[in-house]
Amino acid sequence: MTPKIRPAGSLSVAIKLVMLAMVVPRVLRFKLRRKP
Repeated sequence: MTPKIRPAGSLSVAIKLVMLAMVVPRVLRFKLRRKP
């Protein structure tokens, strides 16, 4: 770990990645449902 990166920053980034992992599948499902 580089001294420039804060632990809180890394945690926030990890949380964002988790949120994306949770949201992306839902968005893909909605797009697939919209297609005829």
